[in-house]
Amino acid sequence: ALEYFRSADLFAQYEAASHTLQKRHADGPYLARFLRHAHRFEEADSALAAAAQRSPMNESYRRELALLHLGRGKWADAERELTQLLTWGDDTGPLWRDLAEAQFLQGNASSANAALMQAARHEPENLSQRRAAILAGTRDPIEPYVVRLEQVLADKRNYDLPHPGSSAAMLLDQAIVHIAPDGSTRERVHIVGKAYDKRGVQRWGEVRIPPGAEIIELRTIKADGTVVEPELLTQKTAISMTGLGPGDMVEYEYVRARPSREQLPGGYAGEAFYFQNGAMPIEHAQFVVIAPATWQLRILSRQGAPLVKSEPRGEWKALVWEARGVRSAGEEPGAPHPSEILPCVRVARGVTWEDVSRNFANMLADELRPTLEMEDALVAAGARGVDERRAAQAMFAYVNKEVRDLSGGTELNRDASATLAEKRGNRLVLLKALLDMLKIRSEVFMVNRPVDAAVLADFPDPSPGAFRYALLRVTFRDGQAVWLDTGLRHSTFGHIPPFAQDANALPATAMGPAAFVRTPKLSPEEDMTETTFELHVDAEGRLRGRGVETYRGVTAATMKEAYGSLPVNTRRQHTQQRLNQYFAGSTLEDLEAEGLDQVGGPMVQRYSFSGGSFARKEATELVFGLGVPPLSLSRAYLGLRKRQFPLLIGSPVYVTTTATVHFPDQLKLASLAPGAQVTSAFGTYSLEIEQSPGAVRVKRKIVLPITRIPPTDYGKFIEFCERVDAAERGEFKAGP
Repeated sequence: ALEYFRSADLFAQYEAASHTLQKRHADGPYLARFLRHAHRFEEADSALAAAAQRSPMNESYRRELALLHLGRGKWADAERELTQLLTWGDDTGPLWRDLAEAQFLQGNASSANAALMQAARHEPENLSQRRAAILAGTRDPIEPYVVRLEQVLADKRNYDLPHPGSSAAMLLDQAIVHIAPDGSTRERVHIVGKAYDKRGVQRWGEVRIPPGAEIIELRTIKADGTVVEPELLTQKTAISMTGLGPGDMVEYEYVRARPSREQLPGGYAGEAFYFQNGAMPIEHAQFVVIAPATWQLRILSRQGAPLVKSEPRGEWKALVWEARGVRSAGEEPGAPHPSEILPCVRVARGVTWEDVSRNFANMLADELRPTLEMEDALVAAGARGVDERRAAQAMFAYVNKEVRDLSGGTELNRDASATLAEKRGNRLVLLKALLDMLKIRSEVFMVNRPVDAAVLADFPDPSPGAFRYALLRVTFRDGQAVWLDTGLRHSTFGHIPPFAQDANALPATAMGPAAFVRTPKLSPEEDMTETTFELHVDAEGRLRGRGVETYRGVTAATMKEAYGSLPVNTRRQHTQQRLNQYFAGSTLEDLEAEGLDQVGGPMVQRYSFSGGSFARKEATELVFGLGVPPLSLSRAYLGLRKRQFPLLIGSPVYVTTTATVHFPDQLKLASLAPGAQVTSAFGTYSLEIEQSPGAVRVKRKIVLPITRIPPTDYGKFIEFCERVDAAERGEFKAGP
């Protein structure tokens, strides 16, 4: 009530409430705070001084008194109070900053500068404070390594096209990371790019500045030396570089601060810096890490990254990596994560897997508190008074149904009760909180997906960034365990996506060792998509037919998510487009879907269609294809005849399609398309043909799991794809 009266400017009520609270709590500062907000500073000064005298060890009273002194121009009194607080051990950045202000206002510049330096030491991530300390004379360890635009322009190679065939180039790619003793960082990034033609203009036409970063420079430099600065629109994530044309340069430079991870005290887990990219050449790439001189850093270098040069800098040491004239690596479709294929460096220190596990556990710590509303949810879901498996199933369905908008992913600091109330948040956190209330054991696991597995293998130093997905493992009293995925609202209880199967999983636990476990590997049949066509061809080759599509597993959940929110007309348009790809010229007639609103289970779509030319006439014969939509593996995966990087198939293909083609009774099959069986290390494919009077039945099945195909095996994969595509070009002939 007191805060409400103050914020609403209800000063009469605010004063009355303050007097009442002051009478009940004689040692409290309520009246003093009212007097300060009422601008009755002399009285507030006396009241706060009295409160501080009554409670001499109460630091908050003395801090308020010091701030009041600062506001009233009583700078010596403010300095006295702040100095007293610092002698008590309350050694914080804000106190040093306030002390610097009090000393500066008294004309004591040297003492103020010393206080500013102390403030910067305590809050190294505070950019404005760091700037003030530098202005006061603190040496910035980053400054000696900053490459200026003049240095870039001094290299005459940057005026001409250094790499024939390139539309754009990166003349400078510099990142300097300053790590403070507490693990917080300042990162200064400086990029200079050049566009050589219209494609290069498209490449550099927009730049992205990370949220929270402070822009130092952002401009287009025309070929004639004219400088054009873009318009900054706060609602846009990308900034359009105004006036950019062929031959022009783009320069942007920013600094951003990152606080230390409280869960990783004294540790540091840095991000990778890349010395090459696939889009353009880099004339000068430089990565600098400045850390306390006493730190022992672990350097993770791969793919031929430059050698490090270590430079002592007093209380700091600098590690410098540098590369010049680096050609573009080229862009290959389906390439794995850049850290697997490009030269890069990452720096880490003092972080264990237990720290990473505890980091995730601490995110959860304050988010699982039960509330009356959560108890109501247990009752509404029918989870009370039933066995634990049925209760877990009920809550899984309830949470996925109620919480429509997902946020968080591996960010577990999402309050469970707020998620329930707002119908938006991290479903996994809410589900765990509800299961905890039911006394059903559940554990959060962070998953290193198979598509990221090589990253973990080659960068073995512990880092939270190794995990990009979260699952919940529920263990029942009989010892049976089930893994749950809440990433998609319509997921099936006990089913996890193929990309999270057979993967390393780290428990989010605050206690004990962080032992990795392996997630289960499920049968491809659980994610199999089945399509059945009944096709009728008349004597002129015209078609009418029916189709039934049955989606399972993660595909079903994805389809429900996508289709469930679409109007019927939009779903019809999508289905019509797919039909035209399968059977050119056909027209969709009926369309119905089953299971769209169901949590878990398959989704079934049924439709009928007619028209189009399915068969062609050759004299007295009808010639028609297999009736199954072609997989076209070559078009999907073989964009290149030769690769320098592995091909990553990140989404599996589990599809069974059956087509029964009925032709006129007066015709008989004169020619039968051959069946096929293709087995390889990458997957399997089968094509079965069955003939019956007036009809032919085609059944096709492909199982192509998530896999990495190294360049040495790419030729064999080409052969697999081409054999499959050739099998699908078969035709039937029916004649008198």
